[in-house]
Amino acid sequence: MRILHVADSHLGYTAYAKLDENGYNQREVDVFEVFKHAIDKALALKVDAVVHAGDLFDTIRPSNRAMHFAIEQIRRVSEQGIPFIAISGNHSTPKLRETGSVFRLFEHLGNVHPVYGGAYEKVEISDAVFHCVPHCASQDAFLAEVGKIAPIPGKKNVAILHCGVSGVHRFTTGEFNENVLPSGALGDGFDYLALGHYHEHTEVAPNCFYAGSTERFSFGEAERPKGVMEADLDKRAFGFHELSIRPMLDLGRIDCKGLENKDIVRTAEEIIEKANPDGKILRITMEGMPRSQLDGLDVRAIRAAASDALYFEPRFEPLASSHEVQPGEASFGDLCAEFEDYLKAVPVERLDKARLLALGKIYLSSALDEREG
Repeated sequence: MRILHVADSHLGYTAYAKLDENGYNQREVDVFEVFKHAIDKALALKVDAVVHAGDLFDTIRPSNRAMHFAIEQIRRVSEQGIPFIAISGNHSTPKLRETGSVFRLFEHLGNVHPVYGGAYEKVEISDAVFHCVPHCASQDAFLAEVGKIAPIPGKKNVAILHCGVSGVHRFTTGEFNENVLPSGALGDGFDYLALGHYHEHTEVAPNCFYAGSTERFSFGEAERPKGVMEADLDKRAFGFHELSIRPMLDLGRIDCKGLENKDIVRTAEEIIEKANPDGKILRITMEGMPRSQLDGLDVRAIRAAASDALYFEPRFEPLASSHEVQPGEASFGDLCAEFEDYLKAVPVERLDKARLLALGKIYLSSALDEREG
């Protein structure tokens, strides 16, 4: 039996302000297109089953357009007699059960097996058993459901989970509601473990893989390959199929210390031109200049150099003036520094990082005052 392992498609995701020729958000269309390509791959390979390891949708209430598209594509597989098994992930699992799940839409489709009730379910297809654990309301509930899994002797056993993995290496996203599987918790007896949630294609163990997301959703994923996994359960052979998607490039950092503004602009223009920005998603960071110098920088000229890009983010990390750093409680200073370093390291697509940092310092200061009081 051969299966195609897909994960983290996030249908309905939107970003940036660019629209396509039909008036739709271009990034939403990109996400749709690459999912279609994943279905094309399943049909071209003539696999025996497709498994989707969570976060098919970006939200618990996807748009009608996203739902219609998902049904249309999944039907292409089911009408060819290929079973489609999908578990819900943390992005598409409502916190309250009475909210209802969008996955109920798939229950009337033939050959489609949605698993979304926050509990372990088995799906048997031919000589294979798919052990499915969707996103659960709590970590304790998740581990309890994982504990119910028992490989069946004489069958091909596939586990499908949407979770982080902790152990010698840690594969998590840091989202507050994520489920985490301790490394080795499932033990032996599985022919393949299909994981979702971690967006980078990763081999966790010789028969355990994150397929990775089908698109890039932040600059933390820039230039990372995106695709789907093919698993041949009989031969124990596993391969990654890369899908063609819109380029996302982090153009690195320009050390602006000692440079005049005209030199900074010229350097940025040269880097952008070399990257051939047409239709791409780009980011460049300029660091080390005094904050007073930033006020006179011709940012419009830098943006103009990337005018053909789908999206361009110039980032500025100026030197802090001495009067901007106030002495205070040592633990508070350390915590603020850690928070600032964290914000620098993680992609924040739709928020103002400077404002987020300022608010964070206010809240941290209030918490310190309460502790001392």
